Amino acid sequence: NLVDIVKISFSRKENQGLGLELAELAGGREDGLGITLVTGIVPGGPAEGSGILPGDSIAEVGVVRRRIETTGDRKLEEVQQKWSSRTECLAYDGTVQAIQSLPPIVQGFEDYYTLTIKRLRRKPKVT
Repeated sequence: NLVDIVKISFSRKENQGLGLELAELAGGREDGLGITLVTGIVPGGPAEGSGILPGDSIAEVGVVRRRIETTGDRKLEEVQQKWSSRTECLAYDGTVQAIQSLPPIVQGFEDYYTLTIKRLRRKPKVT
């Protein structure tokens, strides 16, 4: 297998997207299929330091919304809701629409992006 599947999550920031630069490698088809790759990470953006690399392909993007509640000296964490959208094999426009379809941030909750990344394995150079 020449592709690694990597699960990545990072905090959402209000009024910011993922913090990724994307480009369409193949697309332009009438059916909306294509290949969209990460070409860069926005400095200071939510994805910075998350482990996403240029060349990665986003197979699925989602949001986990949770609220952390405390009772007395005990800390309880409760996952409230999850949303996700498959983006594998979508052209650029379809990928952007899937990301934009995620729900907005709600006050009083913590939101995290969850991404399933497909990453081509880099073959070692043999000299």
